[in-house]
Amino acid sequence: MKQKRKEQLDVLIQANKQEIVKNADLLEQIDERLEAKWMRQR
Repeated sequence: MKQKRKEQLDVLIQANKQEIVKNADLLEQIDERLEAKWMRQR
């Protein structure tokens, strides 16, 4: 019983890690765009 639960949690953790990486990439892109926009305005 416990083993099954642990496997389910491991799968969820893995999926969350992938989401975090994807979100970090998106935030980085947004940051770069904002920086470029800010540079043009100066």
